Amino acid sequence: MDAETTVLLTHPIGLHARPAVKLAQLVVTFDANAWVRLQDGGEWVKARSTAQVMKLSARHGQQLQVGATGPEADSVVQAVVDLIKRNFDEVDDDPALPTNANALEPTPTSGMLAGTPVSQGIALGITHLIQPDGWHTPCSEGTPVVDYKSEEQRLRSAVTDARDALHTLTHRHTTANDVIGFQISMLDDPDFINPVIACIHSGQSADSAWSEMLSQRINEFEQLTEDYHRQRAMDLRDLDQRLKQRLSGSLGGDPIPAAAVILASELRPSQLLELPAPRAIVTHRGSAHDHTALLARALGIPMLVAVNITQIKEGTSVLVDADRGCIIVDPQEEALESAQARIRSCASARVEETAWRGIQIQTVDGKPIQVTVNVDHLSSLEQLQVNSCDGIGLVRTELLFENDQQLRNESLQVERYQQLLAWAAGRPVTIRTLDIAPDKSVPGLRNATVSALGLRGIRYSLAYPDLFRVQLRALLRAAASGPLEVLLPMVTWPHEVESTRQLMRQLLGALHEEGFAARLPRLGIMLEVPAAALQIEAFSVDFISVGSNDLTQYVLAADRSCAELQYLHTSKAHSSAAAHRSVSLTTPVLALIERAVQWGEKQEIPVSACGEAASVPECLNALLRVGIRSFTVSPNALGPVKKYLATHQIEP
Repeated sequence: MDAETTVLLTHPIGLHARPAVKLAQLVVTFDANAWVRLQDGGEWVKARSTAQVMKLSARHGQQLQVGATGPEADSVVQAVVDLIKRNFDEVDDDPALPTNANALEPTPTSGMLAGTPVSQGIALGITHLIQPDGWHTPCSEGTPVVDYKSEEQRLRSAVTDARDALHTLTHRHTTANDVIGFQISMLDDPDFINPVIACIHSGQSADSAWSEMLSQRINEFEQLTEDYHRQRAMDLRDLDQRLKQRLSGSLGGDPIPAAAVILASELRPSQLLELPAPRAIVTHRGSAHDHTALLARALGIPMLVAVNITQIKEGTSVLVDADRGCIIVDPQEEALESAQARIRSCASARVEETAWRGIQIQTVDGKPIQVTVNVDHLSSLEQLQVNSCDGIGLVRTELLFENDQQLRNESLQVERYQQLLAWAAGRPVTIRTLDIAPDKSVPGLRNATVSALGLRGIRYSLAYPDLFRVQLRALLRAAASGPLEVLLPMVTWPHEVESTRQLMRQLLGALHEEGFAARLPRLGIMLEVPAAALQIEAFSVDFISVGSNDLTQYVLAADRSCAELQYLHTSKAHSSAAAHRSVSLTTPVLALIERAVQWGEKQEIPVSACGEAASVPECLNALLRVGIRSFTVSPNALGPVKKYLATHQIEP
């Protein structure tokens, strides 16, 4: 080692998930390789690897050795020591947290258990244990099924019931579209169901045939290494249980009390959606990247994983602190008072953020800043007042419709687009054309190459013009009812825009001949592909929307869903080794955005930003610096973003 030292770990929950992430984010900003290990002679692990650091299981009160090699070895070692001594910049003066290592040794009825936070928040409640799913025992393969027709009908009835239940969940929770849509698409796919039917016709029971096929599919996904495929294995296990319950008729179970703290060895995505408003969720298995965690974050439910739930009894009073990564069993009065104060503070902050929604935002030099919302489903607008935003900046049509049949229904499309225009009450509504992608699927559309680099966005639409014509006709007709704009995703070349514009003009003429009211709307592009950003001057468009999520992953050649590559999504904010910090928009990405903004200003073409960057404080400042003055955010982020823009603006 070029530099090495020892430091005492004083963080109450040790070097667990959140501290490990902060450590990894710090060391990657230095020109050095850093390692850590327990002082008692354990194995050195890479400090930039969150997974390896967590495997140390380093706890409060233990000594850590920190070592490094490379040009900035001394600097990175000192920075790591400083971070550890600062308790990873987390305030620990709350009496709800212990100050000694012994307090981390819980008993079944009292004490504290550490966990990995995957959805932040704090909650008080009484525990309710959800037992692991029961496995229905299928008929023996050696026992032939006499009436295969009745078995096939039993399977088809179970599939129909499961599909209906899943559709109900997507309507009840708009955040579930991405997750549940995959399961619905599987049930709608003949290539998925027909092999089960074939097994039934060969003499197997519906239960046995289904179990055999699902086990094989789940194993196939679990053998793959990409995060996306591992998540799909979980989705298939979820679907597997739903069908087995219907085939066995075991849909009952003990009622789950509302406002409970849910304990489970593992919680499936659809199980979470069916819970009656839980206060918090605590599980033994799970990760920050699975779909259950994604839904918990979207619904604002505090959630901890990697918790030894056998140490917690049913019906116990607990404090779940997913901000600090722990659960306190039978919390004492002092801890309860502190937790209740934090809960009241959070509730007050939510009220304040709601009040900020109605504020019109300006730059410090008086120029207006537009904040619009994105829409996945019509129901996401039910609790939102139209005067709280400047319109709808992005409608994801692949989530607005439930299957390919709805997308082929021109009248239905017109009706839903007009509903959006009616809600906006004269404000602009930007509707993105179909964008099939790994995280956005439409049941019945199976011809797309499901890949981030495959046949998606405008590529898919131009490859399947019959479907594209239906959507464009509906958009042209709806545009006659209000200020509708059309946004093309995944554009690479100018001719893709021109082909679309030419097709729209042809369809407009045909609609007028048929007697329909129709209008040619403004046409814009999503700036997601680096090739388009580098030749932005060659495009003829009315507006541009920067898709920060895809643009970032394509510039960095790093899948944004891959946890192991998150370190690539950071850059040095300062040249000084002592002033490194992680940011969410790297210098190369910002350079492409600034290029588009500068060109847009010359051509008087507006450039807006959407994606996660439009809601992150550090990114908002960076986007303001390069000239972005319009942001599209989720309805939940509307208040916080407006508040931040109004109170933290930089000088132009």
